[in-house]
Amino acid sequence: MGGYKWVRDGWDVPVVKAIAITAGIRYACTLFAVRVVVESDSLNLVCQLYNRRVDLSMTYFHLTDVCRPLDSHPHISVAYVRRSANTVVDTLAHGASSNQVALSFDYEYPIFIAASVMSDAIHG
Repeated sequence: MGGYKWVRDGWDVPVVKAIAITAGIRYACTLFAVRVVVESDSLNLVCQLYNRRVDLSMTYFHLTDVCRPLDSHPHISVAYVRRSANTVVDTLAHGASSNQVALSFDYEYPIFIAASVMSDAIHG
């Protein structure tokens, strides 16, 4: 499953990544899955989410929205995945930055990420 959504004024990369993590967790809360892992290539954000020290940044502001849902759904976790092992995310990010139309998919992913899906499966 995956997708993207264009973010207005999305020039602050950590904030956009925090918004993406938040959206992933909210979506995961609606699923009836035994286990859901939301992946991020931002180690700093994953650490901020689990350490929860008070931080006055906009990034932390977005992450605090999902702390309670994450606590009440122990089957959902957020994991760091190195960028080189997850080229699908990078491909989707480029798609979102140039397209203001949201995209979401379940099992049949869009053709423009097919090469990245195969690469991640083989080399990731």
